[in-house]
Amino acid sequence: MYFPNELKQEAGVNLERLIIEMCDLGPSARPTIDEVVERLQRMQKQNF
Repeated sequence: MYFPNELKQEAGVNLERLIIEMCDLGPSARPTIDEVVERLQRMQKQNF
């Protein structure tokens, strides 16, 4: 079984890391909706 920190270390792609952070059990550790949108927009720009 993986723990959040181990999952973050294994996540090689930004999207994987973001998904793991969004599923964090601690509400204060989760990114806000605005942060999620901003990060997704940056990822989209990097791919085009």
